[in-house]
Amino acid sequence: MTGSAVVSTSAGTTASPRYDLRLAMLAAGVWPGTWLAARWPVTVSVVLVVVVAVGFRRLDRHRPIMAVWVLGLTAGIVVTVGQVAVIDAVRDLPVMSTPVTVEMTLTGDPRQLRGKAEPTFVVPVRVESIGLGDSTDAATSTWRTSVDAVVFAVDRDPATGERQEADSARWRDLLPGQRVRTTGRASPVTDHPGELSAMTISVRDPPQSPTDPPWWQTAAGVLRDGLRQACAELPPGPAGLLPGLVIGDVSRLPQEVDEDFRDTGMTHLVAVSGSNVAVVVGAVVLAAAALGAGPRVRVALGCVAIIGFVILARPEPSVLRAAVMGAVTLLAIGWGRRGSAIPSVSAAVVILLLADPRLASSLGFALSVTATLGLVLLAHRWSSAWRSSGWPGWLTAAIAVALAAQVAVTPLLAAWEGRISLVAVPANVLAAPAVPIATILGLLCCVVAPWWPEAGHLLAWLAGWPTRWLIEVAHHGAAVPVGDLPWPTGWLAGLVLALLLAVAVVLVKYRFGRIVVAIVLVCGLFAGLTPVRTMLTGWPPPGWIMVACDVGQGDAIVLSTGYRGSAVVIDAGPDPDLVDGCLRDLGVDRVPLLVITHFHADHVAGVAGIYRNREIGQVLVPHQMLPAGGVRQVAEAVGAPELPTTVVGSRYLAGRLELTVLAAGDAFTGTRSDPNNDSVVVLARIDGLRMLLAGDIEEPAQLALADSGVDLSAEVLKVPHHGSGYFEPRFIAAVDPAIAVISVGDGNEYGHPHPRVLAELSAVGAHILRTDRHGSVAVMATDSGLQLAYNG
Repeated sequence: MTGSAVVSTSAGTTASPRYDLRLAMLAAGVWPGTWLAARWPVTVSVVLVVVVAVGFRRLDRHRPIMAVWVLGLTAGIVVTVGQVAVIDAVRDLPVMSTPVTVEMTLTGDPRQLRGKAEPTFVVPVRVESIGLGDSTDAATSTWRTSVDAVVFAVDRDPATGERQEADSARWRDLLPGQRVRTTGRASPVTDHPGELSAMTISVRDPPQSPTDPPWWQTAAGVLRDGLRQACAELPPGPAGLLPGLVIGDVSRLPQEVDEDFRDTGMTHLVAVSGSNVAVVVGAVVLAAAALGAGPRVRVALGCVAIIGFVILARPEPSVLRAAVMGAVTLLAIGWGRRGSAIPSVSAAVVILLLADPRLASSLGFALSVTATLGLVLLAHRWSSAWRSSGWPGWLTAAIAVALAAQVAVTPLLAAWEGRISLVAVPANVLAAPAVPIATILGLLCCVVAPWWPEAGHLLAWLAGWPTRWLIEVAHHGAAVPVGDLPWPTGWLAGLVLALLLAVAVVLVKYRFGRIVVAIVLVCGLFAGLTPVRTMLTGWPPPGWIMVACDVGQGDAIVLSTGYRGSAVVIDAGPDPDLVDGCLRDLGVDRVPLLVITHFHADHVAGVAGIYRNREIGQVLVPHQMLPAGGVRQVAEAVGAPELPTTVVGSRYLAGRLELTVLAAGDAFTGTRSDPNNDSVVVLARIDGLRMLLAGDIEEPAQLALADSGVDLSAEVLKVPHHGSGYFEPRFIAAVDPAIAVISVGDGNEYGHPHPRVLAELSAVGAHILRTDRHGSVAVMATDSGLQLAYNG
């Protein structure tokens, strides 16, 4: 198809534009090419390239569009295969799972992980050399390379356990572009298909010999610090949200605000997205136009603004993607060049995917592309149609933009999260006027504050008011009793929803079609609300037998003994206040048995909260007493120097509840994570219901249980390791749960739960509930079968 000009009709109206699809077909080939090549072995990808090349030579000359698609597929495969070959070679080095000395360059800011007993930072890096052994080993063998990796670094002195001295380098203070050397333990990244990071490096030493960062990163760091300091005098909500709106810095965003934004479909405001870039570039271009600058000058200034914003917000893949997509959206819609929009978006997709094939597996990238296409293809048409019906122009623009973007991303979000938001469109419409005001004032504050603090504080105070409005919109939107409808997860469910929405978009053009769509929406709304209302029975629900407490990124499972106020607790989560609050809500004042599956902080750091004004009976722990910090926390809470361990096959009775120990934490050494694999695994039975509580066991332990001959079948599965990608499908098949509960923190940095786990659970027919989406989750047994409740 060629040509993209709008053709005038005799009646003076305009026909629908015809888009040049050649670049779109190229992008449609590059995307699956990079996605497949990142998952398949290199040899398979090479064979596919050969087959595609042969097919390309034999293509019918009269089908050039198909030839373009084949060319894109080949390009995506070839580029990605080259990277995969290098990464696989690094993953196979003999240094893996051993102490290593690494020289690397930071590619992003260190981000502190929540829910850790020690201040732990995740640091994206580019590894340049790997040495076998520590830095004092004179016989160290060194391999030169250039691959992406992730460092998990503890900012404490390993000898004293204290924070680093002021004159020592600290991970938290490093900037992108700095080169450092460190000693740690390397582990290959093999559990995430499509992941093009070669390894993770666990570090407890401070960074050694850090170089000076590039001057532009130093300048950006000064501006970012100035914005944070200027916001410090604001209330916690605006103080944490404003840096997120301006530069994507959510390090100080309160968790409750983050959850409200997620529940109302406004998360794109607290991460660097195309809308941020469009606001910034749009302000620059409009200011230039007001000063009389010509089109070429305005475009040049817009490009400078994009480059400056990328440096300020950090050149991470998400920022680069947002910059390109934001610029495309502004040029295609803001300047009315709809005919070139599809080629522009397609070109951006091709460039970004070939530059960074990891984006092919990124949900954020897919959402950005689909949202942009929704704006390009739908927003202008709907806004024009509504204006012609007499609606105010400002209202039609706001509603059309929010609705078009939401329609485009809904299939992806529903397939990923298992829900369809009902409040996202009205929330984003209400938020729309405040976003550019807060963003522009915040950006001015960012630029001014380091040099003129008083003016910076004034600008932060002014920006705080529209920011407060955004927080109120998100808070009230999240408080809507039924703000979303359930939808199956998985790619097939997403495809079905996409087809239904496409049909609806076509039907609403006609009067009869609008009636049909309205009837279907009403029927679907009532059908969807019925089971949801059944679950919203108040908290705590009567007759609960198991509750997964919402304690963030961690585990705290409560099992009823059948007696009022009495319950067995499995793990304590990362926060004493959260687990204490959950138990108080459930009315639990007696814990006859407390089971600690393993001693990681996200399972034990909250143990003191269980002991608040409660009678605690027996305490059971795994045989492996690692890590030492977690063991110490539990021992201090229990008040005993030695903790009782259990053995496989042990049975414990607490009221009507019976627990059988299937794994006791004494079987694994030398695995990727011995504490995780040596988690205590418990099978709980009450009134004929079987519940499997699997701790954080990973593939080795899951395989051992699946091959042990023990009956693992259970109606309810507490999914191990928060839905991590370290899982074995045979284990899930052996359990074959009707209900899968995932205890996981909202917005966690680990990518939990992994899409493969969700797909595997859906494949066995499990109903999935997640604490990051539903809050605390309760299971009840009734005469009509299992029922669920949640308080999120």
